Amino acid sequence: MKHLSILLAFLFSFVLILQNSTVNAQNREGNTLILAGYKSVPKVQTPATGQVNVSLNGDSLSVEGSFSDLSSYYFGSAIFYGEKGEQGNQIIDLSPDIHENRTGGTFDKSKNTFKLTEGQMDALSNGNLYINIMSFDHQRGELRAQLPPML
Repeated sequence: MKHLSILLAFLFSFVLILQNSTVNAQNREGNTLILAGYKSVPKVQTPATGQVNVSLNGDSLSVEGSFSDLSSYYFGSAIFYGEKGEQGNQIIDLSPDIHENRTGGTFDKSKNTFKLTEGQMDALSNGNLYINIMSFDHQRGELRAQLPPML
């Protein structure tokens, strides 16, 4: 009887650990990324700064955070496909709430959560996605942050 109790306790613990591992695999912790001009291609000297938190839940990618002090008015922001140090192709438009001065903004997770395709998931798992913030003076990008491999 004692062995049966130990076996049942072991099995119960194993099931809890397995269940917790599955939840953690589906709800990946967020990655805090610094947006910077020196990460842009080509590099940009700018007073602008930014920080975003990127998280993955299943096949949904979420972005939240902010940026400020662009050198000119905000032009656009997006997630691009591209390796670190290379210019890439825009694949997902981001939707920030732009500040009144039009040189900064805030990304609300509720407006910036996207279901990724299989190809986009592959790119994310290889670290080939980045966030790019563009201004009128730097339409190729004033701030950039490469997403780390997430899977």
